[in-house]
Amino acid sequence: MLARGGRPFCAGSLLGNKWIVTAAHCLHNELDTENPQLRSSYLLAPSSFSIILGKHSTLRQDDTEQQMHPKTLLVHPSYRPDTLEYDIGLVELSGAAALNDYVMPICFPDQEQPRGKSFAALLSLFCHGEGAQEVEVPIVEHSECRDAYARLHRMVTDDMLCAGEKEGGNDACSGDSGGPMVTFSPEKSQWQLLGTVSWGDGCGVKEQYGVYSSVIRNLEWLKKVTAVEH
Repeated sequence: MLARGGRPFCAGSLLGNKWIVTAAHCLHNELDTENPQLRSSYLLAPSSFSIILGKHSTLRQDDTEQQMHPKTLLVHPSYRPDTLEYDIGLVELSGAAALNDYVMPICFPDQEQPRGKSFAALLSLFCHGEGAQEVEVPIVEHSECRDAYARLHRMVTDDMLCAGEKEGGNDACSGDSGGPMVTFSPEKSQWQLLGTVSWGDGCGVKEQYGVYSSVIRNLEWLKKVTAVEH
């Protein structure tokens, strides 16, 4: 969880023991609406926020928490703030996280984009009560999601992944940005990161699916920067 003054503003996932993957739009200040170009001066200062690992409640401090300090912030080189293409970023921690039953890294996904009737789990801190909750969401065909948002003049590009119920319901909400959408691989007995929460129209709205930055589409960059292979 990313927090300023103890108040959470975005979520993320641990890669290895010293990297957090989150949404790129979580890592910069508000841009000029008339010229939404991301310059280095717009990036958050690492000293302006903290990373809280092992966080399970938004209302109280957990005994399982580890508060870490950011060292470096990176956004994907192809990130576009105006369309939220490649909306994925990394935070390097100033020290290594202590891995235990409450703080553990997520695994990278297999090299195949889930489509059709696949299901994934969305981990949310903000939508469903006072603490971290897991809700199941179906993966939506890319063409269906693209058509749904075309009516709102929003682009769903190839680096994005959509999930949610056609009639509305379980979804990511405000504050969940950067949080994980995961799936369990029975072959490898591990949880794998499919996407990071990016954007949507409302929360749980009919035919307005949640849109995620696809980890598979960004896998090469993530591995190159973090040196995490699995």
